Parts: sequence; structure tokens; C-alpha cells
Amino acid sequence: MKKLLPILAVVLLGAAACARPFEPWPYDKLTQEADLIVIATPTSGHDTAERTTFPNIVRTDTNNIRSAIPAIGVETTFTILAVLKGSSGTNALVFHHLREAGPATSINGPALVAFDPKEGKRFLLFLKRETDGRYAPLTGQTDPAGGVKDLGTSP
Repeated sequence: MKKLLPILAVVLLGAAACARPFEPWPYDKLTQEADLIVIATPTSGHDTAERTTFPNIVRTDTNNIRSAIPAIGVETTFTILAVLKGSSGTNALVFHHLREAGPATSINGPALVAFDPKEGKRFLLFLKRETDGRYAPLTGQTDPAGGVKDLGTSP
């Protein structure tokens, strides 16, 4: 047992050292800070001309060189099924989010979302309104999955 303890400590501490900080978003915080909360289903989506990088995250390559993670803007149109907080003023909204421009980052990468309108899924969305009228994930562009909850297919 005494030999196992140091090995276990090294494994656990090594794993913790590689972890990226990820802000927890409990439902009460999501509800309080959201401009709009809806249950909605995606109807279409397309890439935009926006080319950027994910905020507050970098990738480290095998030579220990850190670089920003390239991203492409995406607009997904949703049909609103129910408004739980706020007012969209319409039965549809445009959700602005990002996707990786290159191969997906696996370890400690962004917690992204993607939508396939053909699946007929419903989502609980916690949103912030952008100045241009689109809505963005409340939890930010790097980790939007924290504010997007998959409710499954429509009944």
C-alpha cells in the first residue's frame, strides 16, 4: 500500500496540472444572467465569413509552443418553441457560435456545440443578446456547451 500511494499521487497531480479551468454554470446562475432563455429547435445553419480565434484558450503543440485556436463563425437559426425568460419579439432567433477551423482539439479543448436540423432535437438555450441582434451563448464562445442543453427529439 505504501508503494501505491506515491504512484497514485503522481498520477492525480499530473492530471490536475494539465486541466484547463472551466467555469461552472449552475442553473440558478444561468437563469439569473441570461437575457433570453428558450426551448427551441434548429432549422438551418451556415458558416459566416468570420475568422477568429477562441477567447481565453491556447493549444500547446509537441514542441511546447503555445498558439491560439483558429475558429470560424457559425449562425444557426432556431424556431422558438417556448420562451422561459425575456422576449425575442419573434418566433425565431439566430444563434451565433464558433466551430474549430482545423482538426478538433481533444484534450482540454473548447466545449463546443453543433446542431443538425434533420435530427429534430429541442434545446434549452441560455442566451446573451449581441449588439447586432443575434444571440450568443451565455457561457461564452469558448465553452458554449455549458449554456446549451439537449432536450432530445420533439414528441
